[in-house]
Amino acid sequence: MLVLSKFFEIFSLRLDFRRALLRLALAPVALLFIFTLVVWLSNRALLDMNSEVVASRNIVNTSNELMLNFVNMESGLRGYIAARNHVFLQPYWEGSERVPDLLKSLRERVKGNPQHLANLEQASEQHAKWVEYAENVRRAIQQDPGTATPTAFFDGRGKQLMDGVRVHMGNIVSAEELTSTTKGAQISKLVRQATSLTLAFLLIAGFFLVLHTQREIKSLNNSFQDNLRRAEESHRELVLLNDSLEKTVASRTNELEAFCYSVSHDLRAPLRGIDGFSLALLEDYGTDLQEPAQKYLRFVRQGVQKMGKLIDDLLALSRVSRKELSFESVDLAAIADEALTELKTAEPGRKVNFVSEGKAEIVGDKGMLQSLMTNLIANAWKFTQKRDVARVEFGQLKKDGQKIYFVRDNGAGFDMAHYDKLFGAFQRLHSPNEFQGTGVGLATVRRIARRHGGDVWAEAKVGEGATFYFVIGNPAELPANLMPKEPQA
Repeated sequence: MLVLSKFFEIFSLRLDFRRALLRLALAPVALLFIFTLVVWLSNRALLDMNSEVVASRNIVNTSNELMLNFVNMESGLRGYIAARNHVFLQPYWEGSERVPDLLKSLRERVKGNPQHLANLEQASEQHAKWVEYAENVRRAIQQDPGTATPTAFFDGRGKQLMDGVRVHMGNIVSAEELTSTTKGAQISKLVRQATSLTLAFLLIAGFFLVLHTQREIKSLNNSFQDNLRRAEESHRELVLLNDSLEKTVASRTNELEAFCYSVSHDLRAPLRGIDGFSLALLEDYGTDLQEPAQKYLRFVRQGVQKMGKLIDDLLALSRVSRKELSFESVDLAAIADEALTELKTAEPGRKVNFVSEGKAEIVGDKGMLQSLMTNLIANAWKFTQKRDVARVEFGQLKKDGQKIYFVRDNGAGFDMAHYDKLFGAFQRLHSPNEFQGTGVGLATVRRIARRHGGDVWAEAKVGEGATFYFVIGNPAELPANLMPKEPQA
């Protein structure tokens, strides 16, 4: 509970610090939001005015283009009357084609302005009358090219109609140019106002931010110093608590291992007595006992011997944690070869091919490393017993500058889904009917490897064998409590 209370205390310190940072950042964010809103509103007003100016410019441009076509038609007609040559009618015909589209486009642009629509309709009507007048003149000349200029040309009607067109179109152009000029002046004024407002806002906001930042930084610094002091106090308390906890765990572990060692050691004598008396009964009174009784006695002896083996393995596992390390140079390959030789002597009928790479010298506790290698080789020997020709290999490889040793076999393998049970004491991945054992050997291997600053792991596939890898640290890389002690003078 004390650890949890310290954790929540540190968490609350961090939360207070984050709140102070949030307050410090909140004012600039609020000012930035207001500034963005003002800029957006100003830009929107400018865009609306600019759209009106663009619309006026488009009306003026379309009106001027329309008037240019009117002039071209008039000039073409005058040239034709003077020269009596159809070539001069080319501008007249081009204007006749363009004018309807331009009138339609201009009508669409000024549809929201009744005054413009009225001027446009009057200009359109007078232009239609002018076209009728021009066609009469053109047809008269076309029928008799040699005739004198028709009198209708000299009565001034054509000029009168075209002047009327110019007046109405000029009204539209003048009004839109005035609108464009007025809006342009308003845009310039709004830009100046927006610029002035922006500068004033930035000056005021900057002054406010400087004051706010100074105040918040001062508050944040005070809060930080206070939190730092409280965090240091909590850290010191946690360190002391952790040291106490580690000492308690170490003490309880030593007590438990001592108890396990004592119990295991004290159980051996009664077990030897049970085994000895059972054997004496079989040897001395076996003929007087019925077969079921002899069978039960044999079961008793088998159970006692199995329990004795389990106790021996427990004692070996306990010694790994209790024994002080004594460092010297050890050849793992030689140990592996000796272990396999002993196994072949015990079971000469088995065919096992052993492959080993030369020497594999490391620095470590010889007794423990012999136990590690013996367990791994015996493990490979056991799980290859159903192979007609078994293969056991000891080798080494290098990865990232680290030497890795391995023992590989082509035996039964195991399912990697149950890997988490592999190195636990009394954990078995195969039933006792398939392969005998106590389930302590691999736990002993891991404890030895870790006491030497290393570790052990495995890879396997069911029915395809297994490979056990391990690393052993060098004395210079081992923890201080595992360093070899200097001999005393």
